[in-house]
Amino acid sequence: IGYSQNSTISNVQFSGNIEGTNYIGGIIGVLNCHNEITSPGGFSNESGIWISRKTVSYSLNNCNSNCLIRGVNHIGGIIGQLSCDNFNQNQKRNGNSGSYKLEGNVNCAITNSDFEGEIYGKENIGGIIGNIYINSKSVSEGFDGNVHQVYPSDQYIHVTLHAYTTSNTNLSLQRCSNIGIISAESNTGGIVGAVHSTSENNINGVYPNLASSFCYPSYNISNCTNNGNITSINDNAGGIIGYSDLQTSLPISNESSVANCLTSAEYIRANNN
Repeated sequence: IGYSQNSTISNVQFSGNIEGTNYIGGIIGVLNCHNEITSPGGFSNESGIWISRKTVSYSLNNCNSNCLIRGVNHIGGIIGQLSCDNFNQNQKRNGNSGSYKLEGNVNCAITNSDFEGEIYGKENIGGIIGNIYINSKSVSEGFDGNVHQVYPSDQYIHVTLHAYTTSNTNLSLQRCSNIGIISAESNTGGIVGAVHSTSENNINGVYPNLASSFCYPSYNISNCTNNGNITSINDNAGGIIGYSDLQTSLPISNESSVANCLTSAEYIRANNN
C-alpha cells in the first residue's frame, strides 16, 4: 500500500524486495490518521453550554514483512511514515451568552506486527516505523461586547461567549518486534527511526481571557523488542527509538512513554558529532 488515510489494516503479510526514494514501508508507505472539528460560528440564538466531541480511532494489527528495502528517507519495515493529525477550531459566535466546548480526539494503535530482513536508507529509518509525526492544534476565539442582531429584530444585544477547545492526539505502539538489520546515516531505530511531536495553541480575538485552548499529543511504546543490529553512520541510533523531539506552545500536557521494551542486538552503532 502506498498511501492510506483513516484506515484500519490487519492480517497483511509481505515478502520480497522494495526499492524507492522516500516514504517506503514493508506494508504501507504512509498511514495518515486525521481528525478535524470546526464550530459553526456566526449567529445563534442558543444559550447555555454548547458541546461538540468527535473521536476517531484507527489501527494496524497483525502485519508482518520479510524483505530487503533500499531507499532514502522515512523507511520502516512495516510503515514508512505514520502521521497522527488533530485540528480543532472554536470560531467566534455571535448571539446569546454561553460557553462553547469543542473536543477532538485521535487514537491510533499499531500492534502485534513484526519485521525480518534488511533496511538501508539515509534518515528516519526504523524496524517497524521510519518516521512518526504527531500534531495537535487548537484554536479558540472568545467574545464580550455588543453585537448587531439582524434577525428576528433589528437591535444591539450584549454577548459574553466563553470558548474552550481541547485537542487530544494519542499513538499506541505495542507488542511489535524487529529482527532485521537496520543501516542508515541518522535517526535509526530498532522499532522507530524518529518521533516528531508538535502542538500549537492559538487564542484569537480581543478577549483572550474568555478563551482556553489545550493540546495533548502523546505516544506510548510498550512491550516491543529489537534483536536486529543497528548502524547510524552519522548520529542518533537506538535499540527502540533513534530520535525523539517535542515542539510546543503552552499550555500542553505530554504523557509520552517507553515501557517494558527490550533490545538484545549484537551491536548498536552511531558516530555522534
